[in-house]
Amino acid sequence: MRGGASLASSTAYTERACEALQTAQRQLDWLSLALEPRLYGYPQFHARLRAFLLRHHRVRVRLLLIEPMRVLLQAGQGIDFIRSMSSRVEIRTASPELAVAHEEWMILDQRRWLHTAPPPARGGFDEARPAEVRPRQRLFDQWWEVAPPASALRRLHL
Repeated sequence: MRGGASLASSTAYTERACEALQTAQRQLDWLSLALEPRLYGYPQFHARLRAFLLRHHRVRVRLLLIEPMRVLLQAGQGIDFIRSMSSRVEIRTASPELAVAHEEWMILDQRRWLHTAPPPARGGFDEARPAEVRPRQRLFDQWWEVAPPASALRRLHL
């Protein structure tokens, strides 16, 4: 799909994330509140992410978690999902102020942006709109630079 599109539900977001991961080449920058099971708790999503990670030795995933302790509290699902990801995934703890927006972001190959927003707003997907994606990539990069490693998850040898 070219241009911007609205994603009206968490299911639409998950389906679009699966499609986007199938065509992504090298990089996924991912902002998540706590790896919400309603968005990421699907075997198809896990399979697409795993396939992306195995596609090439230079593939890179940077995951910013806003509430890593919630991943731990969600017990099995979030932990199993993180454990299934390869060592090519770097996880850091984002500033709690980012939780105010309640958005989930995925920036793929620095040119596609997928996001959710809480109701009544809708999520969306922008491809072929570099003017829309570039500022978000810069913002993600700024957050990434100041974010510490997710030590709560590291203690679990994840």
